[in-house]
Amino acid sequence: NEMPGQRDKFVFTGEWFEGLFGLAEGEELNNEFWAEIQKVRGSVNKLLEAARNEKVIGGSLQAEVTLAANADLAAKLNKLEDELRFVLLTSKAQVVVADSKPADAQETDIDGLYVSVKASAAEKCERCWHHVADVGTIAGHEEVCGRCVSNIDGEGEERKFA
Repeated sequence: NEMPGQRDKFVFTGEWFEGLFGLAEGEELNNEFWAEIQKVRGSVNKLLEAARNEKVIGGSLQAEVTLAANADLAAKLNKLEDELRFVLLTSKAQVVVADSKPADAQETDIDGLYVSVKASAAEKCERCWHHVADVGTIAGHEEVCGRCVSNIDGEGEERKFA
């Protein structure tokens, strides 16, 4: 069952209102870029599911992942900066450059990508459900993280990608 109306191939490249601009194929974050990010996300999801089945994590937001990747892939992943965790639906996502599999990582179906998954030791934010180190440290907002405090009482976060 297809949804009616015109659809872009990836939600990340779609235009949500007229003020946005489209991306040409020559642009840095074009459809090819997002297709590769989606492949990485699929590989990470397989390992998150395995970690859930093994009771390492309860859900993906309880996970912290480290993506060990070759220099080319690491550079692409790092373009998403802190927002990689939102794309992967994890509380933390870290990218390191590695030419071979680190001892604590698992192989993926993508050449040059190895991933380690661990449960976050940080407290869970009651608003966004991310496990973040600053939960409980902000007076008057003991149950939420700094990002949520900014969104509730401050200027709000600024996100570029996800």
